[in-house]
Amino acid sequence: MTLENLLTFRAKLPAYTYTFEQPTRKQITGNNASQRLQLARYFILQKPMKENPDGLTPSNADYILAGLMLEKASGKSYKDLIVDFGKTQESILTLIIPIYQTHCSPGARYSVQPITTI
Repeated sequence: MTLENLLTFRAKLPAYTYTFEQPTRKQITGNNASQRLQLARYFILQKPMKENPDGLTPSNADYILAGLMLEKASGKSYKDLIVDFGKTQESILTLIIPIYQTHCSPGARYSVQPITTI
């Protein structure tokens, strides 16, 4: 599993949204960082998702794991990464947008809005 797989919905993690019944709040406890680790473990232990007709496996779980990967690589908390992103979003987007264009939606248009609150 790579950051590119996660950001382009190719990690085959199970479908997930915050309205799903599993995992429950009783299963996922602690502070935000601990909860993200517990969610990552939960998703990795589930059956892989089958690809849709476009070859993608879209799931919010991908972004949870991508956030953990970025925290580990940067040595910063998710919150600090978001603050930094708000300060340097153009330079970060020059890295992420080509990956998205190449693997998800070539020729798509992008609109970047400044991050004003956390």
